[in-house]
Amino acid sequence: MYMLRIRIFKIKKKKIMCKTNGWKGVKELIETEERYVTLLEKTIIHYMRPMDELRTEKWKGQVISENEHRQLFSDLQIIFSLNEQLLKDMKQRFENWDNDKSKIGDLLLDFIPYFKMYQNYFNNYDNVNTLLLKLNNKRS
Repeated sequence: MYMLRIRIFKIKKKKIMCKTNGWKGVKELIETEERYVTLLEKTIIHYMRPMDELRTEKWKGQVISENEHRQLFSDLQIIFSLNEQLLKDMKQRFENWDNDKSKIGDLLLDFIPYFKMYQNYFNNYDNVNTLLLKLNNKRS
């Protein structure tokens, strides 16, 4: 009988830990997405937009060309918008989180088709790094 109680206690403890870990996992996912969205937003505000403005004003041709700007920041605004929406959806789901009933996987599954936006980023990564080196050397 004593062994049965210990076994039941261990099973209950595992279920509680799974529920707690599930909640913690979702919370960590949201916190990670928040940091990512914040970094994207800062990149847009402090680099993409100012460089675009400089490109079209009196500095035209002296900073970066339209083609270089497009290469550096290709789908950044779209990626930011998509991730911002995903974050909003995850936060909304998390507000009324119930470990027994709530899930977040469906939000991630709905987001999968938009991962195509990252393909340009991955495909152009080496080219962008080369361009950054070229632009940096040009400034020196």
